[in-house]
Amino acid sequence: MTFGNLGESFELVAIKSSGISLLRFMRPLFIVTVFICGVAFLFSNFIIPVANLKSKTLLGDIVLAKPAFDLKEGVFYATLVCENTDEKINIDCRTSDAIAIAVRYNCPIFTTEDILEQAGIVLDDTDDIEKPGRDNNEPPASSEKNLVNKYKDKSVEELEDLLDEALRNEDYLKAAQIRDEIDKRK
Repeated sequence: MTFGNLGESFELVAIKSSGISLLRFMRPLFIVTVFICGVAFLFSNFIIPVANLKSKTLLGDIVLAKPAFDLKEGVFYATLVCENTDEKINIDCRTSDAIAIAVRYNCPIFTTEDILEQAGIVLDDTDDIEKPGRDNNEPPASSEKNLVNKYKDKSVEELEDLLDEALRNEDYLKAAQIRDEIDKRK
């Protein structure tokens, strides 16, 4: 652009008429351009990769040192704690898998009240309260044994309707019990 402007105002003609060649006139510009290109090349090849590596390493170290920096809103984490008399093993897993295993093996699920509030879950603590008219040794009406007995007097068609309803309501424990009762009859 600079040389274009010099050509428009006939300054290049004046320089050539004074005996200075065009190559001699442009030599400083070529030298500065080659120097800038060399510096940019060296910077891109040696400095930028090291800076990227150091920044990623620093970010990783921060996240490992303080895992709270890696928490995202609305994302829940789960850990299965497997214990026996000799050892204790912590296993990171998906929340849905941890809940499914805990329900399947009748294990306690520990969480905080904040998470329950965010999920909109209200706990009913009345399960631990002694209910009048029920013997404490008798299993509660919602126990697995009583639910299975409850389905024995139903026909297969009624059980299939109940199974569809349980699946629509996402009551998978009830659906599994109904499915087991249907399988016994077939």
